[in-house]
Amino acid sequence: MIDAVIIFCAGVIGYTYIGYPILLWLLNRLGVAGDTQTSFEDRWPSATLVIPVHNGETVLRQKLINCDALQYNGDLSILFVLDGCSDGSESVLREGIANELCRWPVSIYDSGTRVGKETALRQALGDVKTEVLVFSDADADFSPSTVAELVGPLANPKIGVCCGRETHVSAAGGGAGEGEGLFYRYENQIKKWQIPICSMTYVQGGVFSIKRELFPERIKPGCTQDGVIAFETVLAGQAVRFVPTAVSTEPYKITVGQDFARRVRTVCRAFFAVLCYSKLFFLPRTLWYGFHLMSHRVLRWFFIPLFVIMLAAAIVDVFNHPILWVLIAAQIGFVMLAVIGWFNESKGRRMKLPYFAYYFVILHTAAFIAVIKTFLGHRVVTWQPTETLPENG
Repeated sequence: MIDAVIIFCAGVIGYTYIGYPILLWLLNRLGVAGDTQTSFEDRWPSATLVIPVHNGETVLRQKLINCDALQYNGDLSILFVLDGCSDGSESVLREGIANELCRWPVSIYDSGTRVGKETALRQALGDVKTEVLVFSDADADFSPSTVAELVGPLANPKIGVCCGRETHVSAAGGGAGEGEGLFYRYENQIKKWQIPICSMTYVQGGVFSIKRELFPERIKPGCTQDGVIAFETVLAGQAVRFVPTAVSTEPYKITVGQDFARRVRTVCRAFFAVLCYSKLFFLPRTLWYGFHLMSHRVLRWFFIPLFVIMLAAAIVDVFNHPILWVLIAAQIGFVMLAVIGWFNESKGRRMKLPYFAYYFVILHTAAFIAVIKTFLGHRVVTWQPTETLPENG
């Protein structure tokens, strides 16, 4: 029985982080067909760049300047959606508009009171009639071609959503974003391998485009928009595509503790969205997508308990199978590497491999806590930008 437990836990972990990427690589090598290349040619659709804001007065002037540099061959307008801002966000925007910091038409929607990101967006988008919606964060810089890169693939009638590549930078050379480097490269490679094979299993909320008619009219409170949009698009018979050339750059000014709290909130919303759309795993037409959703997202959220169970089972059974000392040593070695990463971080030092182990443990511990909180009925409804997070999250 103990042997079966060890094999099961090791198999799930190995498949999630090694087996699934290898499967994607093999499918790519076998030449699985991708999307047919199409083009809007001379008639590009009208688009609205939508930017949700909560207390963003320190970044909005730069955002207007960044929007001014955007290149697009069709009609483009900019919409700032203020969600219960209590600072000078609206004043900064109106001053920037008056000073013509952005050459594209700019409008402002103010929800008045704090209603949450998704609710504020739904209210603001009621009167938007453009054919395509593009989303960005207030503190993010788009490369000049990002809007065009995100909209271009939508010429294919089988593609409903395009998601770009988000990069994180730290002006001080530290912060949680720097530690994500190895994991982000790993993630981006998986998403590239998914392009000809399946839809993305989630949407990168700060850099994506969507056909206006596909934007969901309602998102259940507690669900993440990033998940629901991907799920609804697949259920509508269209695909979500990764566009790595569409780049959004965001600063990371938060501590690892703040990043941990942010990830707990994020996974709470993502896991609840999966629970609300569990039919994806059972409908015949979405079984293939459900397989990738389980492989790429859901299994990761259970890494920590599987890791602990496997270690405990190996320790119990080590006298019957001395070879398990290798497994125990590997697990303990990884934990010790994470402890070294934590110690170095607390002293303001950083070594890549220990920090990666430390960040990996933090990432998956946050995910497991989020899963438990979701099962216990906890729901996250309002949205907090990372730059305004308190130290304790």
